[in-house]
Amino acid sequence: MIKRVVVIGNGFDLNLGLQTSYADFIGSQYFGGLSEYSELNQYLSNRLNIVKWIDLELALVDYVNESNHPNLNADFGALADALERYLSDLDLSNLPKTSPAYKFIEELVNDGVSYIDNFDTTILNFNYTGTVEKIMEECRRGRKLNMSIKHVHGNLSHRIVLGYNGYASIPVEASVIRKKANHMFTSYDEYLQGCDELIIFGHSLGESDEAVFKPFFEGQVSEQAKRKRIVIYGYKSEGIEQLKNRIEQMTGGCLALLEAKNDVKFINIAPDSSTETKSIVSPETIVQFLAKAAVGISVTYWLFNKNRTE
Repeated sequence: MIKRVVVIGNGFDLNLGLQTSYADFIGSQYFGGLSEYSELNQYLSNRLNIVKWIDLELALVDYVNESNHPNLNADFGALADALERYLSDLDLSNLPKTSPAYKFIEELVNDGVSYIDNFDTTILNFNYTGTVEKIMEECRRGRKLNMSIKHVHGNLSHRIVLGYNGYASIPVEASVIRKKANHMFTSYDEYLQGCDELIIFGHSLGESDEAVFKPFFEGQVSEQAKRKRIVIYGYKSEGIEQLKNRIEQMTGGCLALLEAKNDVKFINIAPDSSTETKSIVSPETIVQFLAKAAVGISVTYWLFNKNRTE
């Protein structure tokens, strides 16, 4: 049985039309209602360069390294609580079924049902919302499915995990901003290293989650690497270039080596793109994939990047 791992990032919810960007949150009454006496709130309000969630996570690192903050735990907890309340009030009742995000899960479910004896699918959801579960249930229609969902950063039914998960130095007294310090944080290393197929949708491979993806890409340019098929979907040429640059950074400038040691393909899913594929989950049929999987591990990447992935 092929182990399929699907990584879902914030670009997924954004593609569904949900206001889950950092700009949406910071402009809301939930963020505005934080105490004016909060040093962290004032700091973030004055950092005009914070546009995406990755900017927030990197700003947190700068904040804790600038000086000691006695009220950090309380301020950081209040920020997480405000975000949780904001996301809990989003309306998920009418998700657009024609969006690439919805169709992605729909095809994933249909493949899982049709080839239930061939795929063991685990979804590693980096989002806090329940959009994936909602779409999955709508598309499943009671059919048997070998698929599980794990919320890497917690979810709105429990405590969410906010913070940083990169390689930057963080003072011991400020460890609260490390995602791994939260007991709701789920370790996903075993899933990535042990999977036969990896699909990523809506994740920018940003620096704040570099500890997740860098070891994987580094492994694929090493001498011991097994040849894998890597398909990277992006939105428009600038989106493709951003993804290529991130891989270059994580592999020490070895994108060309990655392409030489693996079957790598970048596909532009923009509506006017000639390389757009009919299938969202994979540019080849499942039958073809199963045949190829017999001679080696196959890896498929979905990276939906509409300049708002994180």
